Amino acid sequence: MPPFLYQGLLSLYRQVNKDRFLFWEVFGGDWKTAAKQCSGYEESSILEKVKDATAAVIAGKAAYEKDAVLFEKAAIHWPLVASLQHVFAQKNQLGVVDFGGALGSTYHQHKTIFNRFHSFHWTVVEQENYVTCGKENFTTEQLSFEYDIASATKLSTDMILFSCVLHYLEDPFYFIQQAIDAKIPYLIIDSTPFSNAVQKDIQTIQYVPSKIYKAKYPCYIFAENPFMQKLLKSYTLIWEWDNQIEINIPCRYKGMLLQLK
Repeated sequence: MPPFLYQGLLSLYRQVNKDRFLFWEVFGGDWKTAAKQCSGYEESSILEKVKDATAAVIAGKAAYEKDAVLFEKAAIHWPLVASLQHVFAQKNQLGVVDFGGALGSTYHQHKTIFNRFHSFHWTVVEQENYVTCGKENFTTEQLSFEYDIASATKLSTDMILFSCVLHYLEDPFYFIQQAIDAKIPYLIIDSTPFSNAVQKDIQTIQYVPSKIYKAKYPCYIFAENPFMQKLLKSYTLIWEWDNQIEINIPCRYKGMLLQLK
């Protein structure tokens, strides 16, 4: 089947089944206009679902959670682990700021591996209600929560992780610039959608099915060449990987490890 036909059928199928699958719709307006039509992540009901799922993982009732969905079988994201191990080998310590890390989803998913590191700390930067919840319920010697990058990087920070988050921000480079200004040695950008077929970011609205939690988010698919040209002014690409995520709009979800020049 030709790729364009497969993509068209996939898009049609997901559109018809919005209540069952994640679905992305190209939006003709700008971010602010799209945001007015959306709601979701900041709502207290979603936080409660994420809190309950996180508590279940810590209690050993599930291997990990993602977007409040529980998974029984462990799944290690090896490109991320390899990148963290690379940085640890260079620095002999590992201080990670996880920007947009919910209540520590990635940390808890890989905790058994992280326990092998000495001089290790993981700080989640999130929306205010998530940070407050994290501080009250999930803080440990290794895991902490802060309201912004400036506060998080008061601890020794070797890396900032932007995992599946930059495309949900109106101005992603505002936050990348904070990493540059703070001279953070390494960045990981992971699970982020790019298109090399356009020179301008594609504005979309993402629909989350009710079986996860009902929500709509403004979301970019980044124009890869302009994004990377801007990023590589300050960081050098060490390696990248394909996340094997397929959605109904042609793009490539990928991750990368970068080092400050």
